Amino acid sequence: MRAYLIIIVSLFGCFTEVQAALQSWFSYSTFYAPAKGAYIETYLSVAGASPVYQRNDAGTWQARLQVTYAFVQGDKIVKALKYHLNSPEIQDSTHAKPNFIDQQRIVLNNGTYVLRIEITDVFGNGKPYKAEQVIEVAYPENQMSISDVQFLDVFIPSQESGPLVKHGYKLIPNIGAFFPPAADKLNFYAEVYNTDKVFGEEKFLLRYSIADYENNKILPRFTAFVRMEGKDVNILLREISIVELPSGNYNLFLEIRDRENNLRYSKTGFFQRSNPEADEKLANFKTVDIENTFVEKYRNKDTICDLINALRPIANTGEKSTIDQLVRQRHEHSQESMQKFFYGFWQNRNPADPEGEWKQYAAEVEKVNNEFSTTIKKGYETDRGRVYLQYGPPNSRISYPSEPSTYPYEVWQYYTIRNQNNGRFIFYNSDLVTNEYELLHSTVRGELQNYRWQYVIQGRNITNRDIDDEDPGSSHGNRSDDFFEMPR
Repeated sequence: MRAYLIIIVSLFGCFTEVQAALQSWFSYSTFYAPAKGAYIETYLSVAGASPVYQRNDAGTWQARLQVTYAFVQGDKIVKALKYHLNSPEIQDSTHAKPNFIDQQRIVLNNGTYVLRIEITDVFGNGKPYKAEQVIEVAYPENQMSISDVQFLDVFIPSQESGPLVKHGYKLIPNIGAFFPPAADKLNFYAEVYNTDKVFGEEKFLLRYSIADYENNKILPRFTAFVRMEGKDVNILLREISIVELPSGNYNLFLEIRDRENNLRYSKTGFFQRSNPEADEKLANFKTVDIENTFVEKYRNKDTICDLINALRPIANTGEKSTIDQLVRQRHEHSQESMQKFFYGFWQNRNPADPEGEWKQYAAEVEKVNNEFSTTIKKGYETDRGRVYLQYGPPNSRISYPSEPSTYPYEVWQYYTIRNQNNGRFIFYNSDLVTNEYELLHSTVRGELQNYRWQYVIQGRNITNRDIDDEDPGSSHGNRSDDFFEMPR
């Protein structure tokens, strides 16, 4: 967990199994209440048609779930909650069965826990659906911090009381942090703590913005800010129009900035968006106007094709598909259409200065090409080049080209990367001739993971080929495990 960047909402996903009817989704957020301490809110959504219904004493039909949350540290359950969750009542078993939501608040001390969940359909087969997740609660007393982000389907003014109501609003959680095509707004709620301890009564800025998950690049069109006064608790309840946000994976960034615009604290929350209409507009790059723009100087088709290919490490999913099509089928596309895509790519990232944005990236591509190119690949096409361009230069880089018992290898460490700390990559050169170092294993979520990487890196000297063994043991001169676990 980063000191200034904390993962906000952790989606467990759908509890399902083959031939099982129950479908439920779970997520959580953590908060802090002054004078009371930290607590976790759990959000559970159940597909109304999935559990088994029985007639109750009132003559209506109802489903019942048994829900258990256990917070574990080591081999000890430090807190547990077990309860029955009833569905809305329906008059007849053939009637539509609405989905239903449950929210609980549980006080927790700061610390790291394993949350174990069991959900049982009481009238079903009685078999519990199980999941678990590591949860960290970290709200240091009298220190500035931000709660987890709670993504919302909707928020509406309310005079009611209940677990879904906060500060005069009823907050309906978006448990999957997924915003479908019909959603035109990103609604979210968060709390900011102890800013008065840092700023006194002075005002500060809280900037909220959407960033591409692949590279954490802020999207200026989806950025706004609000001025706040220093308090023990500030409330942030906002919406961002996402009508023009293409499909993809994104982070919502919350940043506390002082009067000089210095970043003082930040936090992120992951969400997903589906927006075919915006995707279609993005793909229709032929409407982009490139007259009197910097791309007009790229008049050689091979040159512009190479420049487009170099964008792949930082492109989103939809853009990668277009890049692959343009590059592989270059003879079917005009030079002008390639120029339009290239300009549109940078215009989307920085409408005010697309050329300046490109020049910054081009400087990094030049560094990568100078250091990582091989006889058959440009630097940006290699694994090391892709990682460098996507995440930036590593904080630590160890190169060992000549250990006696291993292939040449490099270990890269990032102190903070993609919402996690201590991200590591190990690359190796299996042909011993070229400058081609392939990615072998990484601890970063979404990257290649190969827990037999030590076997591969020592492949020249290992005779034991047990595919289930992850540890080949030590060999003379091999320090790869040491350097990977504790980079210098």
